[in-house]
Amino acid sequence: MVKTDPVTSPWGEIRKRLETYGSHAASRKSTRAEHLFRVMLELVEAIENSPRARVLHAWMTHFDLCIVRAPAGSPAGGRIQISPLREPKFIFEYKPDPMGDPFAWNSKPRTLLPIEDARRMTIARYGQGDRWFEEADYADGLAKLDEVLDRLGWFSRAAVS
Repeated sequence: MVKTDPVTSPWGEIRKRLETYGSHAASRKSTRAEHLFRVMLELVEAIENSPRARVLHAWMTHFDLCIVRAPAGSPAGGRIQISPLREPKFIFEYKPDPMGDPFAWNSKPRTLLPIEDARRMTIARYGQGDRWFEEADYADGLAKLDEVLDRLGWFSRAAVS
């Protein structure tokens, strides 16, 4: 049986994991990976040092940050998945199923396009119904997260600012 219930982690643990990944990428001279981990680390630190950390729960899937409004195992639906792109932009994807499909990797289109274009095509292709995405420059990541939280109606602006 495949375990589909991700375990949320404290924000400090997510930050430490990103620091470790970034150090490992730097030691391997993988500048692209190091850069992506660094921008995710900056976003996670901004969330961790804000009131948002009290009301948002998260876990990492390598480069992606997945955010839910209730700890894992709760029936409260939906998740926000934030992925860094090279452009430099974040892609904020809303998925109505908080746990996701454990077999989704098997249905993604095979392509030779740059990863950013492939990601957008995948979301567009499977983004039917309540699933959607938005993009933001790295510098606007925290502000975009607030916009996404407002759009979803998860919290009042006062609760997360």
